[in-house]
Amino acid sequence: MSARLRILFCFLLASGSIVASPPAAAAATGPYTLPFFSSHLMTQDYGPSSCTCESPGHGYLHWHPGIDWGMPIGTDIAASNSGTIASYKEDLYDGAGPDQYGQGNFVFVAHGSNRWTLYYHLTHNGVLGSTGAGVSAGQQIADSGNTGHSTGPHLHYALVTSAGCQSNGCDTDPRLWTTSPGRVPWRAAFYDESNHSVVHVVSGTTITFWVMFRNTGGRTWSSANDALGHGRLELYSTASGGTSVKASPFQAADWVSSSLPTRLEEATVAPDAVGSFRFGIRGSPPLGSYPHNAFNLRASTLAWFDYAALGYYEIAIEVDPDCHIAC
Repeated sequence: MSARLRILFCFLLASGSIVASPPAAAAATGPYTLPFFSSHLMTQDYGPSSCTCESPGHGYLHWHPGIDWGMPIGTDIAASNSGTIASYKEDLYDGAGPDQYGQGNFVFVAHGSNRWTLYYHLTHNGVLGSTGAGVSAGQQIADSGNTGHSTGPHLHYALVTSAGCQSNGCDTDPRLWTTSPGRVPWRAAFYDESNHSVVHVVSGTTITFWVMFRNTGGRTWSSANDALGHGRLELYSTASGGTSVKASPFQAADWVSSSLPTRLEEATVAPDAVGSFRFGIRGSPPLGSYPHNAFNLRASTLAWFDYAALGYYEIAIEVDPDCHIAC
């Protein structure tokens, strides 16, 4: 029932061929995750560059001070860590033009401890926030685009150690700060459940059901919201696509609402650890078989989890008669 998707890191060689290349095996020095929610191809790595469009840096004639990932215009961009929007620009339009130069539209996020992240080439009006606004780790902060000096729609992501620096000289290899190997913030894979076949519940009664998921993302799960009121891990009843809530006819007395059965049972669940969700299933609907009841995880108010990576999780339920009354 589980489906595991791996993030593929690639870079574009001068010959034009795409070659799989995992990030350097460096231990993470901070709780930073990749700046998006789903897998994207790396199109230019951090470091020395053969492109004459790049400025000098770190002793090289041409230096690329960040990492580029190709992605369609309008792709959700996530904050690598919690912080504050220090500055932004969003008035340029996608595509080449006389006003297109440098980084294009951007958002610049301060994280404290002399660390800032930069997200370049965003779409027109693509910043979701304002200067001074706090952001949670793994929160959408922008939409990607194709503004500035850009050969195609992509995100340029950089990490710097000086507030006034948005170019070469104070940049740092982003892979030294991100979870290694780099991970998107929110992802999970099915691990186990209390019933691996059809769940039988007698009409008018409630049974207890549990399911467990492995944290395959880069952020620690929590049963409580962060200081900004975001991020608590919740299990929702959803439509079949896994990204819209759906009231369930199997709501039991312990549910938070008709579409929210439960929240994370553990206080926290670190990456690679397993988290539990326990809730009742009540036989309220008419007698019969209900084979497709979809559920998905959500970091409260921040993002839905990748439903494919979760294994397209469903519970097959059958409501049986109460044989003390009639069978």
